[in-house]
Amino acid sequence: MKKSLMVLLSFTLLFCAMPINALAATEYTEEELELAEELEFMFDEAMVKDAEGNPVGLDYEKIEARYGEVPEELKVLENEIGIANNTGEQVIVPMINPSDPGGKADSIRKCMRENVLSDWGMILGGAAAGQFYAYLESGSFIKAAKLMIKYGAKGSAWGIAGSLTAQYVSCAIKA
Repeated sequence: MKKSLMVLLSFTLLFCAMPINALAATEYTEEELELAEELEFMFDEAMVKDAEGNPVGLDYEKIEARYGEVPEELKVLENEIGIANNTGEQVIVPMINPSDPGGKADSIRKCMRENVLSDWGMILGGAAAGQFYAYLESGSFIKAAKLMIKYGAKGSAWGIAGSLTAQYVSCAIKA
């Protein structure tokens, strides 16, 4: 009886300790949470999208209200958006189209990977840059932030989020 009780107690203690370890793995640093919040703001709130979910511009009023100014990268992007909208060359195609790997979504992915590699290539490397873009595309901003911080990205959270948003919209317009 004593042996059975000891075994039962051992298993109970073992299983009670497991959830604590699982919860510890999902804790994020303040820096990761701040970057994730800025990425979410720029990609979900400040980015203007059409009915298909394609980025067609930025809400500069929201950006200015949050940061007090519009970053230079985004001001330059405003001219590109104006030119693209005036030429009428922008065709509305869904961003994610698994049946068309050579379509617009593929060229946006390629452009973003190149931009991420050119800006953070020494930090992220090829595979990590692809994973980072996949996190952004799927809306997993906390995972994207964790990856950037893990590999040592430096700069303010809103600066990183602003430049990534500018690159993303620019790639979508050029695609």
